Amino acid sequence: MKKWTCMVFKFFSVNALLLFLSACSTIECASNKPNIVLITANDIGYMDVQEYAHHITGEKKRKMFYETPNLDRLCLEGISFENAYGGRMYSDSHAGLLTGRINADFDQKGTKREPVSIAGVLPDYHSAFIGKWHAAGTPAAMGFDQSGLQRGSRSAQADELTEQAVRYIESRSRIRNKPFFLCISHHVAEGSDYVKARDLAYFSRKRTRGWNGQSDPRDAAIVKGVDDSVGRILHKLWRVGLDENTVVIFMPANGCADAGSRKTSISGRGVAKNTGRISQADVGMRVPLVIRWKKLVKAGSWSNVPVDYADILPTVMQCAGYFPESLSADARVDGCSLSGLFWDTRNKDDSYERDIPVVSRLTSL
Repeated sequence: MKKWTCMVFKFFSVNALLLFLSACSTIECASNKPNIVLITANDIGYMDVQEYAHHITGEKKRKMFYETPNLDRLCLEGISFENAYGGRMYSDSHAGLLTGRINADFDQKGTKREPVSIAGVLPDYHSAFIGKWHAAGTPAAMGFDQSGLQRGSRSAQADELTEQAVRYIESRSRIRNKPFFLCISHHVAEGSDYVKARDLAYFSRKRTRGWNGQSDPRDAAIVKGVDDSVGRILHKLWRVGLDENTVVIFMPANGCADAGSRKTSISGRGVAKNTGRISQADVGMRVPLVIRWKKLVKAGSWSNVPVDYADILPTVMQCAGYFPESLSADARVDGCSLSGLFWDTRNKDDSYERDIPVVSRLTSL
C-alpha cells in the first residue's frame, strides 16, 4: 500500500512539475515581448529638441532657448531620425500614426468602418490610449482596451495626462505575462493657456531668447511640459523594472506650422542662414522621431533616411514579433517597418524598402 501511494504521489508530482514548467515557459515567452510606449504631440518641430538642434547645427545647448533634457536623453539612448516627417494636417497625421496610412481622410463622425490600428494588430497586448483623440470613432472601436481624456478635452495639462500614463505603467508592471501598448497623445501645444506659471516665469527671464527664432516664453514652457512628461514616463519604466525591454517611441504628429510663432531656422547643411524658417512644408512637417529599445537599438545612433508617420504601425508590429506583411490588402497600410534601420542606419542593405515620394514630404500646407 505504501509503495502504491508513493507511486501515485510521484506521478502527480512529476505532472505538476511539468505543468508548472510549461506555465513558466508560456509566461517567459510572453514576457519576452517588449512593452511599447508611443508618445506624440502637436506642433513640435525637430529643431525644438536641443539634441536635434545641436546635432544639426553644432550649436552648444547652453546657448539655446528651449530646454529638453529628457528628450535629449532619449536621443542619446536610442536612434534618432534626421529626416522624419509628420503630416500636413494634425488630425490626419495623428490618425496616420495609429493606422499606418498617409493623409488618412477619416470621417470624424465615425460613420465609416474603422481602419486597422496599432492596438488592433497586437492581439497579445493590453492597450491604452491617453490624450486627445483625433481619429474617427472611439479608441475602443480601434482596438484599445482602455482610454482616458478622449476627443475634445483641452483643459488637461501635460502632467495630468502623464499621471494617468504612469499609473497605467505601474498597474501593468504587476502583470508580467501580458505586454502592453500605451499611446499618450499630448495636446498642450494647442492650449497654451495651460502652461505652468513657474515655467513661464523662468523662460521670461532667460537671456538666450531669440536663438534660432525661438523667443516666446509660452512656447518654451509648452515644449518643457512635454519634455517633463517624457522624463516621468522614462523614470517610471525604470522604477518598475521595465526599462530594458520597453520600446519607447517619440514622434509628434506634425511640426510647428505657425509662421508667427515658433520659427525654426537652422544654419549649415545646405540651408540658408537667418531665414526665419526653412520652408512652409519643412517647418510644418519635419519632426523629431526617436526610438529607444535598449535590448536592440544602438544608443546615440542617427539615421538620415527619409521616413514618416505611416512607418510607426509596421515598426511596432515588427518589434512585437508580428509580420506587417501578414496584414490584408484591406488594411491599406502605406508604411514600412523601420526595424532594419536600427543597425543599418544608412540603409546600405536596403533594409528599409520604402521610397517616400518627395511630393508627400514637401507639399505645402
